[in-house]
Amino acid sequence: MAKPLPIASRDFPESVLGSRLPVLVEFATSRCPACHRLEPILSRLADEYEGRVTFGRVDVEENPDLGDLFQIRAVPTIVLFKDSEAVDGAIGAPSAAAVRSLINANLGCGAPRQSGLG
Repeated sequence: MAKPLPIASRDFPESVLGSRLPVLVEFATSRCPACHRLEPILSRLADEYEGRVTFGRVDVEENPDLGDLFQIRAVPTIVLFKDSEAVDGAIGAPSAAAVRSLINANLGCGAPRQSGLG
């Protein structure tokens, strides 16, 4: 199972803004229970969308400048980047179906391979 790639401030311009693929970034902290609940959902979705969407994770305690830049006020927050722009997002720990809907609505990439997640 794929895991979202850890992204640090120094990597963000290339890994997210410079990506040819859309990137779904989870802004989180290591102490956040909801963030830990979201991890397996994002890992499964990373497998389903492999080759079409990249998944990343920013620890806002280790990279507070990114939290400030994107006005992250609660964790987890997910933000979808496409063509170097933040195009959509959600605050909290959305269901797999809600994340799929967010991705599909913004990318028109069609249904992913199904994993059985709700």
